Amino acid sequence: MTLNDTLMLYSALGGVVVAIVAIARYWMDMGATKRDAATALKKAEGAGDELAKFKVDVAKDYVSMQALIASEARLRDAISGMRADVQGAVSDLTKRVDLMIGFLGRPPSPK
Repeated sequence: MTLNDTLMLYSALGGVVVAIVAIARYWMDMGATKRDAATALKKAEGAGDELAKFKVDVAKDYVSMQALIASEARLRDAISGMRADVQGAVSDLTKRVDLMIGFLGRPPSPK
């Protein structure tokens, strides 16, 4: 065997070893990738459950726009009714005070 034949043999053996190592590394990385994918899938399923719970909490704790508008309308109507009641009460009170002032300013009646 000549030197060139020996170099070619070692080069071929080195190529085979590199190929075997590359294939082994590929399979090892494939297993790690599958484990990572399984973990990511579990996290995604958990996130979906958390999102569903969040949606329920939001629907339960926060009012809708229509409910808020209706609530404001009821409050506005209640305040308007109270304003009318207070105006009527003040008007009656004003009439009574005027009547009392009229009695006080009148000369005493003869006995």
